[in-house]
Amino acid sequence: MKKLLLVLGIIFLISCQKNEIDFTGDLVVKFRNPEYLSPSFLPEIYTTENSYYPLIENIKVDENGILKVNDLNYGNYFIKYTKQFGNGSNYGYQKIFQIRAGNVTEMIIEL
Repeated sequence: MKKLLLVLGIIFLISCQKNEIDFTGDLVVKFRNPEYLSPSFLPEIYTTENSYYPLIENIKVDENGILKVNDLNYGNYFIKYTKQFGNGSNYGYQKIFQIRAGNVTEMIIEL
């Protein structure tokens, strides 16, 4: 009986793991035709609760047109990005997205 209790106790202790709750998620944005992104006005991320001050400014987009942001708290956000036209004019756009805890939010933006 003691051996059985000892084995059950060991199994119980081994099965107890620290359960960590993740409240963050990641964002991956793929810009199609990234050559049209304005080099002067880099993308910014805002929370929907505060559209006046960016949460993250001047986000770099790699040569493949991919933007990555890790560890955003779950919730609703929007990204502002600027398209540059051939005549040198710029036009800003916004796209809303949602971050879910433990997930990767992926978006494709056609420029």
